[in-house]
Amino acid sequence: MRSLRALATLELKLPLLISGLLILVIGGFGWGAYTQVRDVTLGAAEQHLERVTTQLVASLKAGGSQLRRRTANVDARAPDRARSSQDTAGLD
Repeated sequence: MRSLRALATLELKLPLLISGLLILVIGGFGWGAYTQVRDVTLGAAEQHLERVTTQLVASLKAGGSQLRRRTANVDARAPDRARSSQDTAGLD
């Protein structure tokens, strides 16, 4: 009778132990894969951000010099505009 109880408890404990071990192994591999994918993804995002930042800086520098040229052209024509607005004000 005692061996039947020992066998019954072994039949219950052994699948539980194997299931627990499988859960630990699968969980460990899953966690390892997750951390590797996360690290690779963050690295790629960091590289992309650096590239975009460099492109944005270059674009803003080019746009800034273009804006300065336009402003210089407007400033150069400002006395002509002031003169022409005075001429049209005298016609009223």
